[in-house]
Amino acid sequence: ERKGARFIMLGTPNRGSYDMVESLAGMAKTIRQLALLDLDHTTSEIVNIVAAYQGALELLPQEKDANNKWEYFSADTWTRLRSVMESRAQINVQVLSAAKDALQDLPERIPFGDRVRYVAGWAPKTVCGLKVEDNRLLFQATAEGDGRVTYKAGLLPDIPVWYVDAEHGDLPDHAPAFPAYRELLEEGVTTRLSTSPLSADRG
Repeated sequence: ERKGARFIMLGTPNRGSYDMVESLAGMAKTIRQLALLDLDHTTSEIVNIVAAYQGALELLPQEKDANNKWEYFSADTWTRLRSVMESRAQINVQVLSAAKDALQDLPERIPFGDRVRYVAGWAPKTVCGLKVEDNRLLFQATAEGDGRVTYKAGLLPDIPVWYVDAEHGDLPDHAPAFPAYRELLEEGVTTRLSTSPLSADRG
């Protein structure tokens, strides 16, 4: 490792993303597209394949319930939601538990945090919660996110952050931001990007 080297997180979902909840519910755009293309598997079967990967479940939001426990890492939560999910997928309890254990073993503050910089994107809507109403699963959205990861779920304490007018998947390929990325890697700071959330500029 080069002395003084810096690293950039581009919209990293450090505390998970509701995009994975949408995926497990069979409602995410990617899952729907796979279901249209795959003639051999139903939506539920595709979701079950995704849910079998511990790394996928580690992307679930680390939101706490009324009992101060991570709601989406509880088998009871998925049992309750299954009846209203389009996929009717079955979440493997062992894989879910392993994902939770892996996340809980992570330190609260990341190693070498002084060398890390965070760049957040922006999109008009980012899923930030859900509720069940009239036997339907309804997702709630916020303007404070990049389309997949909310600012609340991405940002880390004591890690400097800059904002780019690009959605989550476009952050690594957003050419206008490349000079700023280079400055962040080489100098650790840049004036080419905003340090205020772009959502504030859009009301």
